[in-house]
This record gives sequence, structure tokens and C-alpha cells, in this order.
Amino acid sequence: GEISIDGIRLSGKPDRIDRLADGSLAVIDYKTGSSPAERSVDALFALQLGRIGLMAQQGAFGGEQGPVSAFEYWRTNRAPRTDRFGWVDTPFLKKEARVDAGNFADLAEQRLREGISRWLNGDEALKAKLHPDHAPYADYDQLMRLEEWYGREGAQ
Repeated sequence: GEISIDGIRLSGKPDRIDRLADGSLAVIDYKTGSSPAERSVDALFALQLGRIGLMAQQGAFGGEQGPVSAFEYWRTNRAPRTDRFGWVDTPFLKKEARVDAGNFADLAEQRLREGISRWLNGDEALKAKLHPDHAPYADYDQLMRLEEWYGREGAQ
């Protein structure tokens, strides 16, 4: 699906969107490994699900639209400290969170509009690390593509 925000096309593909009994939507992301840290979501650094929710609210995915009342990770790995496989987790802090299911899509839209205004439609130069403490990579990791290079020595 896709939508336009301030003249910029935003596209995405949800893993799953369910219509709940109350008519609202649940945005679900299947995970085989780790998901973004709850603190990163609360600091508005991990907004994938929120943006998918924004798109769903606007009907970007086949006409299903409406308010989103749930964001979930459906995990296919073992639940922490248990022998149980398959579990559901949410991207939100459990206590004192500023981001929750009720405002996640709106905050993701606000952050998106700020970025579009500053960097895509504005004159501000892009920066490699706006918030170095929250970047999950080293100084030049974003320039490297090691996964693409592995095993290519013998292919030439």
C-alpha cells in the first residue's frame, strides 16, 4: 500500500492487519528474531509499526481502514525464561510510556512530517546520526554492506 504525506510517497507492506470485534484494526508484525527495543519505540526512533498503522488508518491496504487500537509482534521464537514457543509482545513500555496504541500512529505521522519538512522538502542537510546514543551501529556501519559482500571473493 501507499499514501502521500506532504507530497512524499510512503509505501509499506504489513505482515498482517486484523479487524477487531470493536471495528478497530490491529497491526501485526511477525518476528523470528528480536524486535525494536521498547525504549526506542517510546523515544520515537523505531516507527515501522506506527507508520503501517498510519497507512492502515488512511485505507492504504485494500480498503480496510479505521482507527488502530493494537500493535503487536507475533514472535515465532522461544519466549524469554520459558520453554514456550510462539508468543505475542507489544512495542510499548509497560510503565510510564509516552507512546501507546492510542497515539502511536499519530506520533509516527508527526515525526514523519517533521522529517519531510526538514530534510526532503526543506533545506536542512541529512545527518548520519541525529541521536548517536540511540543508533544501533558504529560511526561508519551505515556505509558498509558486509552482508552483500560475504562470499563474493570466489564469485569473481
